[in-house]
Amino acid sequence: MSTSGERTPMQASDIPPAGIGLQCKIPAVAAVGEGSKCSRTDRGRSAIPCGDPLMCFFLQNDALQRELDDLRDEKEQRERELQDENAELQGNVAKMRAELEAIMKELQDLMDTKLGLELEIAAYRKLLEGEENR
Repeated sequence: MSTSGERTPMQASDIPPAGIGLQCKIPAVAAVGEGSKCSRTDRGRSAIPCGDPLMCFFLQNDALQRELDDLRDEKEQRERELQDENAELQGNVAKMRAELEAIMKELQDLMDTKLGLELEIAAYRKLLEGEENR
């Protein structure tokens, strides 16, 4: 540990010699020195001979902190990706709404034209029927 109150990550080389035969299980993401002897277990953790239970807890804590930091980084990355995707989808929605409004305006214009033509046809039909009756 540093004297400024900041804790530095423990390294496998910081482990005192195995006196009591304790082993601590640290996640596989922990940095393990080249000289340490680790055996893989079925849980994806490494067994490191450790003479001091407190040291084991420090190693576990450091490894779990690194894993937590990695997971937070992954979460932030995924959030950025989802925000980008959301922005893209919002842009698509705005574009489609604009297209829909243009189509609706065109449809309204066509309906107005149709109504005008139907009225004109009805007026000419009335004129023709009046001429035929004479």
